[in-house]
Amino acid sequence: MAADLGFARPGERVLMIAGPPGGSPGAADTLRIAHAPSVLDG
Repeated sequence: MAADLGFARPGERVLMIAGPPGGSPGAADTLRIAHAPSVLDG
């Protein structure tokens, strides 16, 4: 999806961060490193 939207070129690493709004007690953020596909479908 990142490559489809132009955020990354095929084969590049993509850093994704997600989490609840700041100040939420006991909440944790998620960090994921993924690779954009080498070949785009379509």
